[in-house]
Amino acid sequence: MFKSKKVFFVSFLFLFIIPCNAKNKIVIDKAAIAQNLRLVTKTTTGLGVPASNRMIWDSIAKLEFAKDVIIAAETYLINPFPIWNDSVYKIYYKTGVRDQSDAMMRSRQVLLPTLVFAECIENKGRFIPIIENVLVSFCNQPSWTLAAHDWYLDNFKGKYGVDLHAASVANQFGQTLHLLGHKVNPKVKKLAIQNLEKRIFNPVIKSLANPGGQQFWLNITNNWNAVCVSGVTAAALATQTDLKKRAFFVTFGQQLITKFIDGFLDDGYCVEGIGYYSYGFGNFLLLRETLMNATSGKIDLLNNTKVSKMAGYPLKSEIMNGLYPAIADCRSKTEPAEWIMHHLRKNYSWEINSYATTPSITRVDLLSDLIQLFGNNSRLKHFSKVETSNSIRSFFPEIGLLYSRPLKQSGKHQSGIAIMGGNNGFSHNHNDLGTYNIVLGDVLMMGDMGGPTAYTSKTFSNERYSLYKSFASFGHPVPLVDGVEQHESLQAKGMVVDTLFTDAVDRIVYDLKSGYKTDKLTQLTRSMNYERKDTTVITVTDVFKAISPIAFETALTTREQVKIVDDKIFIYTNNKKLEVKIESSAPYTISQTQIADYGMVAFTRIAISFTNKVNEGEIALRYKTIQL
Repeated sequence: MFKSKKVFFVSFLFLFIIPCNAKNKIVIDKAAIAQNLRLVTKTTTGLGVPASNRMIWDSIAKLEFAKDVIIAAETYLINPFPIWNDSVYKIYYKTGVRDQSDAMMRSRQVLLPTLVFAECIENKGRFIPIIENVLVSFCNQPSWTLAAHDWYLDNFKGKYGVDLHAASVANQFGQTLHLLGHKVNPKVKKLAIQNLEKRIFNPVIKSLANPGGQQFWLNITNNWNAVCVSGVTAAALATQTDLKKRAFFVTFGQQLITKFIDGFLDDGYCVEGIGYYSYGFGNFLLLRETLMNATSGKIDLLNNTKVSKMAGYPLKSEIMNGLYPAIADCRSKTEPAEWIMHHLRKNYSWEINSYATTPSITRVDLLSDLIQLFGNNSRLKHFSKVETSNSIRSFFPEIGLLYSRPLKQSGKHQSGIAIMGGNNGFSHNHNDLGTYNIVLGDVLMMGDMGGPTAYTSKTFSNERYSLYKSFASFGHPVPLVDGVEQHESLQAKGMVVDTLFTDAVDRIVYDLKSGYKTDKLTQLTRSMNYERKDTTVITVTDVFKAISPIAFETALTTREQVKIVDDKIFIYTNNKKLEVKIESSAPYTISQTQIADYGMVAFTRIAISFTNKVNEGEIALRYKTIQL
């Protein structure tokens, strides 16, 4: 039996649940409900138009992807629908590993988008029986909540709450009934709506009425809020016909999504990284479409100055050549979702060359596919200007994240860097004040190695930073001070103390002292110099002082090949080579450690450590491209 189940649940709740009191209790604004009662449509609304509108769907049927949809859907007519297995669901509670239970649930969910699209396109009714079978099977499924989120098996036992997966299932139910409700058997439709009431709407309404036990995502500022608020709102507006209920859920979505907006910094920076940006902001866009359709365009979440900065976050966050920093739990080589950027480009009338081509229909994500086919494109021209990675520099001042790029990004010997002051108290945090990433051409040569491809029961527990080196500062290119790693805290901040930005040079200096709990340390700064020459030169320098002698080391991390020769470290691939010259105020040693955490591609940590303890010191790493 998985011994630490109780400990994990307590830790998870500690990390994510916000205590409900008079100050932060969510109360839906009655005056706003009354106002939205005048705006909301009298009929149900969803993403796209129902399949009964043959003029629209017959034109879609002529598009290239339509044939592929039909072919894919026909395989589901032959292959059996993946079965539910109680034992697989409960594996997580025995092992703490969620892969099998997650895979089972998602294998059951993935069929619906293709089947629904196929029936809307073909309109012959031959996919309706299996669509009904999927809906009924989900209604008989003990839990729509992922096992990893089903604390104490409450959902499995019928005490329902909403998580990321349940919200997604609910949204797919709602869109299916919106598109094909006129063709689905009335008994199946009734059963589906009853399950939405039982598993989604009623638990949320009950939670809102309970100040001491509101579901945590109602009041949280990360992707959970956007995903759950969007899913619940969309499912309700696609199925609820009562005007008062429709006005309530419009207000619910409009009011609660402000928590997600609050989670972004005022300059538009997403503290969860580019991967969770796509997940959270993608659902924000789904909610935007939902509210626009339900109010005939009267409520538009994009018509907001801060949201316009949030929308432009990915355009500023590319280091160069399509590579982004893998900050927080973002996985290495993650890019923003193409459908999101294409949709934003049209809506904000961005005058940029990228994302002009309409992305391919995925057939996997019904919701984003519907936005691509039917999304509102109200042009917000007063927000048309946006900063992009074509500039030599981007800067998010609130987190101290600087992107320095060469004058001409086409040069094969040119490098770009993203370096961050950071804060060790945000959602999906890594203890990484001062972390940085260096790109040479189209390769991430060194830097932050990102987050895992899969989570376990320990990922968000109080053992997060002791079990996983890739979450702790040890797995990042940052100092280790007298054997002490960085700590997790909102008060642990990499403060920007100086900047110099010119066409020739970018320079930034951070104070990293607050990241380390040691009484001996009196000063710790990290500076970065970026010199725009024919061959880019990047210098990262750590300077420290202490009241008594301390051990000190700095580090770099990489997944590429490494060779050490005297005072130089060479990081290289088959056709690229980066020289790292070490300049130090005292003798040092170099050592290598392999880090292979669960769900992570292994990487190398290279430590440059002072041989003896000292009161003060300086280590500079000078990065320069070697021409091959």
